[in-house]
Amino acid sequence: MNGQPVKPIALRLTDHSIAERVQDLSAQHGLSLNMTVNMLLGYAFNKVDEEGKEFTPVTVFETKEGGE
Repeated sequence: MNGQPVKPIALRLTDHSIAERVQDLSAQHGLSLNMTVNMLLGYAFNKVDEEGKEFTPVTVFETKEGGE
């Protein structure tokens, strides 16, 4: 890292099946949820880097102005 303290962030897993998988993995390996999520994110970023891919922003949905 760059020597700066890491600011904590909140994370909400909105997909129930992913949340369950993270909890199961955490329990299986005796890790905290925080450590499990950090390890999964690290693994995902390493895979993206290995494959030379980039994250592409995707618009999931948009609303029209005026609330239509």
